[in-house]
Amino acid sequence: MSNDLKQIRRLIAMNEGWKHFIIDLDKNSEYLRKMEMADAGKVIENIQGIKVEVEERIRTNEKIKQLILERIGALGDPYKAVLLYRYRDGLKWDQIADYMRYDVRWVYRMHKKALTMYEQPAS
Repeated sequence: MSNDLKQIRRLIAMNEGWKHFIIDLDKNSEYLRKMEMADAGKVIENIQGIKVEVEERIRTNEKIKQLILERIGALGDPYKAVLLYRYRDGLKWDQIADYMRYDVRWVYRMHKKALTMYEQPAS
């Protein structure tokens, strides 16, 4: 199975975690400003530097995710749908079968074919 496809869910989860991390950084910065600590300026400056790095990681992850999703989108239905349901949305096989109104075994076959198509170089 393609590492790209496994990576989609990881990227989505990672970006959510980074976004929460940034929110916490912002809260801590505000707390330090209110305390008026002598070294608070240096701490806030460090926090802002970390925030910039994290935001850059989020942008990079989003670009990678977008490239993978564009490649999946080029497959066409129903193959695109199977991969999106499985890797972007994290659905189980029986849920995918229900949504698509197919037998689970048929979904497995479509998935296998979709993976083969995804792995082929773009023409």
